[in-house]
Amino acid sequence: MNDAFAFVHDAEPLKAVKAHLKVITLLVQQATECRYFIAEYAKQNSFLTRTMKYTFSDIDARITEYENKLLELKNAFLQGVAVHTAVTVFRIMNWVQDISMAIDLNDMPYASGAWYTREKGCLPGTRKTFISEICDIINNPADDAPRVCLLTGIAGSGKSAIAHTVARLYDQQHHLGSLCCFDTLHAATRHPGNFFSTIARDLSDHDPQYKECLWELEEFIARPSEHLDVIGPILVVVDALDESGDRTAQGSLLSALSKQITESKLPTNLRLLITARPESDILAMLSSSQVAHKQLHDVDTTLVDADIGKFVKDSLCGYHELDLRWHDQEWC
Repeated sequence: MNDAFAFVHDAEPLKAVKAHLKVITLLVQQATECRYFIAEYAKQNSFLTRTMKYTFSDIDARITEYENKLLELKNAFLQGVAVHTAVTVFRIMNWVQDISMAIDLNDMPYASGAWYTREKGCLPGTRKTFISEICDIINNPADDAPRVCLLTGIAGSGKSAIAHTVARLYDQQHHLGSLCCFDTLHAATRHPGNFFSTIARDLSDHDPQYKECLWELEEFIARPSEHLDVIGPILVVVDALDESGDRTAQGSLLSALSKQITESKLPTNLRLLITARPESDILAMLSSSQVAHKQLHDVDTTLVDADIGKFVKDSLCGYHELDLRWHDQEWC
């Protein structure tokens, strides 16, 4: 990993070369996955309990997989070749009965279409510091780490863009469990009534063991999630919680969420990123040591100005040849 990070750092001036961007991205993603493994391995007791079915030679084989993948990606960069590969992820897959293959959860209420899109995300290169801080909260492996990151801001401040960007980052790493985007325009299909079942169905697609436990227990999140045997965090993104319904429906959802959070019923590796306007009832119900609160208005104004400048330049990049004065950037 040290070799890979040093290599990527040395290659930083080449980041503008598009042919290398995919390889460097995969290198960093694989190094992140290695970091999850090391953090989990360092816990020792909990890790050994979850991996009792493995011998130490099996664990060594997993580590060798990581080493080989990093070497493969580094060589691909040096040789300038394109790679069609995926990040190696360590999942502790328990034995699942054959019946699990026939499990059908399609009768569970589901909010279709509530997934992230690149177009709704942040402009590449913007919000970098803020997104990094959110990822640090999500990635914190400590037992007493917050399980929830609450992101608040006024309408139009970019909460959804950040949510979609973070969701995409974790999906690329195979660590996005679910994304639920509330929207008043889609209130008929995205509402508190199918919120927990939507997350449960997404998580069941993430892990066959979870699907079987969900089928047997008929509970949505807490108990089946005890069987989410994945190294590293599993992220659930809840965007625009303030648009989840009328005051009664939203109050019921907030109460259920608050209970799960304050009573520490969420599994240790499940993380929630929730975005909402800073409404008093949301802030009151989601006030807990398990919740890390980030506010968009806390961002340094110089960073905001820089991001706006980048957006303006990117939007008008095709017009600079029309006026030679544009090179001095004063127009921006």
